Amino acid sequence: AAVPSARVVIRNAATGEERSAGSDTSGAYSFPSVVPGTYDVIVTAPGFKRGEVKGRVAQVTQTAQVDVALQVG
Repeated sequence: AAVPSARVVIRNAATGEERSAGSDTSGAYSFPSVVPGTYDVIVTAPGFKRGEVKGRVAQVTQTAQVDVALQVG
């Protein structure tokens, strides 16, 4: 199931630069205009353990979908 109002952070693995956004009511989130590179995606939400996906590659003019599973906790 989707988690609304989760905090989503992407971190550029090469530079350490971070950007954050919140998920909408359907659990979707977006980061427009991301610089190509390798990113870690970190998701936090009240009542859930932190979820993380490491090493996702963002390429030029490519839309990527990253689903992060959160465990209750």
